[in-house]
Formats: sequence, C-alpha cells, structure tokens
Amino acid sequence: MGRLGARLALAGHGRTFADVHAHIAGNRELVRDRLQRVRGAISERPLSAFEIVPHVYGESLSQGNAHWLLSKILGYLTHLQAIGVARSIPGEPERWTA
Repeated sequence: MGRLGARLALAGHGRTFADVHAHIAGNRELVRDRLQRVRGAISERPLSAFEIVPHVYGESLSQGNAHWLLSKILGYLTHLQAIGVARSIPGEPERWTA
C-alpha cells in the first residue's frame, strides 16, 4: 500500500484518514510489537495459542474476543514458523515454542 502514493484512505471500518503513510507505519510497528510479544512468550516455555493471548493483549479470552484474538495469535505464530523462529508441538492442545 505504501508504494501506491495514496493520500486518502476510506477504511472498511473506522474513520477516513489522510495520513496514509503514518497509518501504515503505525500498523507495522504494532505488528512488530505483537510478534515480539508472541516470540517472548513462547521463549519462556511451550504455550498454546490460548495461553499466549494475555502475553500479547493483556487480557484473557472471553466470548466476545476469543475468535478475533485467537485468529490473530495463530496468524502471528504461522508467520514466526514461516521465518523459522517458532515451531508447533502437536498435541491437544497444540503448543508452540521458539
């Protein structure tokens, strides 16, 4: 998106914003921070995606947030696995380690 030269974003949710490059930079920083938190959590000991949530978001799962937060955590874990810094440990539940 950054290479498109956009000056205005009509977000799918939330307000329209004009500083597209700052928004992109902010989102990249947020993802870097969350990836670091996931990596730090699984560096201590193998954890399930459920157990990682509080390390990243500071809150436990609830009916209202479980689907959203677990899908994000699994995305971060998949990314960390793809770049070779995390691996899954099969089982019930599946756990992850650095």
